[in-house]
Amino acid sequence: MEDQPGSPWSDLLVAILAVNRWPVEKVYTLLPTLEDAGLLEPSNLAAWGIDTIKSALEKSGYTRGDFMTTLMAGRLKSLGIFVAVTGREECECLLRAEAMNSLAVFLGVVRGIGPAVLRNYVLLREAGAHL
Repeated sequence: MEDQPGSPWSDLLVAILAVNRWPVEKVYTLLPTLEDAGLLEPSNLAAWGIDTIKSALEKSGYTRGDFMTTLMAGRLKSLGIFVAVTGREECECLLRAEAMNSLAVFLGVVRGIGPAVLRNYVLLREAGAHL
């Protein structure tokens, strides 16, 4: 999956992290540091432990306290495993299709992806991620 700002993968990552009073705009500004930390690479999320992902989030400037940052690390780990099992190409294809009903069914098995994340994702895709 592409890991550039505005790509389906980066938009999904922003959408996952932009919950519980952390606005999309705030997370979006962290994309360069999230990328530098390797967090936009699904194979890293699948391979790394939750503590490693949490540390990478914190070093990237995504610091929400121990509980919330660990919770988000677990969600990213779940996404990484999902992509590894499902296949990057299939995930990319569906993320580009942007059909909300299909996304909800397809990504519904990933821990932490619910209506708020899907809504953020679709908004980012529609906006072209030009925040």
